[in-house]
Amino acid sequence: MPVQIGQSSDHGFDQPLGLLMDCHRRIERFLEAMRDVAHRQRGGPLDARDREALIKAVRYFRNAAPWHTADEEESLFPRLRQIESSAVQSLWEEIEALEDDHRAAQDAHEAANALVDCWLEEGALSQEQTQRLIHLLDGLRRRYEQHIRLEDEVVFPLARRLLNDQQLQAVGQEMATRRGVDPSQPTPRCKHARRTKPDSSTRSSDTPAQAPAGDADPGVPTMSATPTIQTTVGELVTQRPSRSRLFERLGLDYCCGGKRTLQEACEAKGLDAHTVLSLLLADEESQSAAQNDQQDWSQASLTDLADHIEQTHHAYLKRELPRLGEMVRKVAAVHGQLHPWLLELDGIFARFAAEMESHMLKEEQILFPLIRQLEAQQSAAGGQGMLDLTNPVRVMEHEHDDAGRDLARMRELSSDFTPPPEACGTFRATLDGLRQLEADTHQHVHKENNILFPRAIEQQRSIGSGAGR
Repeated sequence: MPVQIGQSSDHGFDQPLGLLMDCHRRIERFLEAMRDVAHRQRGGPLDARDREALIKAVRYFRNAAPWHTADEEESLFPRLRQIESSAVQSLWEEIEALEDDHRAAQDAHEAANALVDCWLEEGALSQEQTQRLIHLLDGLRRRYEQHIRLEDEVVFPLARRLLNDQQLQAVGQEMATRRGVDPSQPTPRCKHARRTKPDSSTRSSDTPAQAPAGDADPGVPTMSATPTIQTTVGELVTQRPSRSRLFERLGLDYCCGGKRTLQEACEAKGLDAHTVLSLLLADEESQSAAQNDQQDWSQASLTDLADHIEQTHHAYLKRELPRLGEMVRKVAAVHGQLHPWLLELDGIFARFAAEMESHMLKEEQILFPLIRQLEAQQSAAGGQGMLDLTNPVRVMEHEHDDAGRDLARMRELSSDFTPPPEACGTFRATLDGLRQLEADTHQHVHKENNILFPRAIEQQRSIGSGAGR
């Protein structure tokens, strides 16, 4: 019997326990669809039906499964724990085990989804990747069998018996709100995926595509170095991995959807391809200008330099660290067995990101305001009673040294950020991102260690000596 994907639910948000059980049925169906493809194809070529089954399953586990977990951990379980009943108290350990299951399942899904992403993008998996994917999916099946049986046969019936209508209504309202649904409106089924425009890759073959520039045949993606809306998004990122930043901000898939033209990818997202292409080229001009910035910051005011560092380098880190962190984790999960150095790099990057976030907070809330105050007081012929900048600066410089060591180790592990020959697009974009991170951090630290900090300390000393005369 074929697996049915996205079958309608029989319960609405006015019946939250039934709706949770409906979600269990979806979990079972989507997981079984993934297992079926993994066991049958063994990492080999995928036909259109298998690709669609994997894409839908991964989308469900990424988008909808976290809502189901929140439904239980944030809405149902807390209300059960508030009930003083021996029946509930006897289940406390089981409920805690269910919550532990959620976290373990999430980790397994992230690893499995990353492998499926690689399969969809590259068209095949290695033997080691295939074995790991099957191991993960089979383990999830065993975990869910016990987990779902306990909830369907014990926890939910107990909740139905002990929670009153008002409490159950509140659970249902929270479930609806979590999905962006008005709970006052009739909802025939659990909304488990965000609404998107139809995928342009499934459009009718007789739908005309815009003719590409030049002499290329109509409808055939161009592969020239000059980007056009008929260049595939995968080729655009291959030419310049830094382009992945804009695509990720816009939600354009350059991995699994890398064979689509820019026009097709934009149509699927409701974006204007020409506008996106203009943004792409403008981004590259901006990056080029930043790399060739010849401004002499030694002649700028301390306030202007501190503002520049926050608006340029801090803003870059706040934007890039979360993006790169997710990419590094994904690449390590997919390729870590074949390239074990990725696992160490993942840990180093996580430490680097956490320390840089703390570092920026201290600069923005403590050190930079002191420097601005110092400059303002000098203009007003003041400056007495200020905190000595020497120690805060020494702490920042020490943290710069730590960051430099982490960056050097990441460069060493990755052989100077060089992707292996078989690296997928995400792998290459990740290493390119780390290379850009290193370059920006070097500029960032240079402006602080060699310009801002020495000038601020010298200025404070000058004010102090002037006040002593």
